[in-house]
Amino acid sequence: MVIKVYISSVTGNSKMRKQQQHVQSTLESFKIDFENIDISCPNNEEDKKFMRANSKTPEGSTVPLPPQIFNEEEYCGDYEDFDLNVEDNLLYEFLKMAPQKKTSEASVTVTGEKTELIEEVGEKEEVKEKEDKENEKNKTDSADEKKEGELEGEEKKEEDKKEGETDKKVEGEEKKEEDKKDGEEEKKEDGEKKKEEDEKKEGEKKKDETDSKVESKDDKKLEDGEEKEETKAEKKVTV
Repeated sequence: MVIKVYISSVTGNSKMRKQQQHVQSTLESFKIDFENIDISCPNNEEDKKFMRANSKTPEGSTVPLPPQIFNEEEYCGDYEDFDLNVEDNLLYEFLKMAPQKKTSEASVTVTGEKTELIEEVGEKEEVKEKEDKENEKNKTDSADEKKEGELEGEEKKEEDKKEGETDKKVEGEEKKEEDKKDGEEEKKEDGEKKKEEDEKKEGEKKKDETDSKVESKDDKKLEDGEEKEETKAEKKVTV
């Protein structure tokens, strides 16, 4: 008999993923051989149909969801059934397997000084078996908690990475915007300086032209005055 665990390896449901891991780790801790059947694999379409046709559908869903447990073709139950039977130390009964019992022999002395009854041995071994199961369950729970912690750590690391990339992107955009504003301000200042320089040059040019015109007028007046003096002198000589 082979225990078959129907799972989905591509589920995005974290709860379903944890339930599948718990079933697998528990069976491994009890050293129970089992076979994983991935219904998300295209090659297992017939297995998927079989699981849905022979499993119970949970409330709020239209189809049975993994994990579902079978013993060969015989349905055992879903995760809730599995977890409940593990809690009650009825895992072998749930899986429709005969519980593993240890054979023991009673030791009886001929003299009657010491007699250990078979019933007492059986009770002791039953108590020990329960303790062993409890210890295995604690180990399984610890392993599940460790896996959950690692998973949460990876998710936290991924979130921090995304936040860091977002912050870096925002900072880059802000820096780019600041550089753009600085460039525009510098360009504006350069334009104002150039305008002032051009106005200054234009003013100096106009001043030079004005000074040149004034000098030209003074030179002409001086020439006119000299010509008049010469004319007066010539008239005086003639007289």
